[in-house]
Amino acid sequence: MNATEQRNTDVERLNIFLHRERSAFEAYQICIERVDDPQICRALTRLRATHQGRVRELDRRIRALGGTPCAHSRPWKRLAILIERNSSRGPDGRVVVDALRDLSARVLRGYRESLSDLSPETHRFIAHEIIPDRQREHEAVVSLGSGVVAIRPLAKGHSAEAFGRRAG
Repeated sequence: MNATEQRNTDVERLNIFLHRERSAFEAYQICIERVDDPQICRALTRLRATHQGRVRELDRRIRALGGTPCAHSRPWKRLAILIERNSSRGPDGRVVVDALRDLSARVLRGYRESLSDLSPETHRFIAHEIIPDRQREHEAVVSLGSGVVAIRPLAKGHSAEAFGRRAG
């Protein structure tokens, strides 16, 4: 692979990561708006900020490579479905944290699985800056356990199906 092809591959992979981080930021926002426990809300707000930081880092890296950062996101549909199902059954929001944990693990795994496709410089950036931060965030989500005690339903126009249809 020549240098231009490798740069294009790096930009493509970084944009995938950027899209996931933007989507995660939105997913945390959705949860924050629906969780009634102030302590959990504070924890989710801190976790949301880690995604915002990674969005900035990935955006900078893409621009440094001469690429154009993607500007879109799509909240995690699975999370929306879980919120919609569980809010209608009463105050059992533990599933929200469980979903965040599972989705966090999936995104972390995606970073690790993509390392071999990256140039040495981008590999180092992801392996030494992004993944350790992502791992700490994942551990924080896991530490929340099932402490969420109540969630509110999705607002009108924000059904689970709508999450899947938004531009992604």
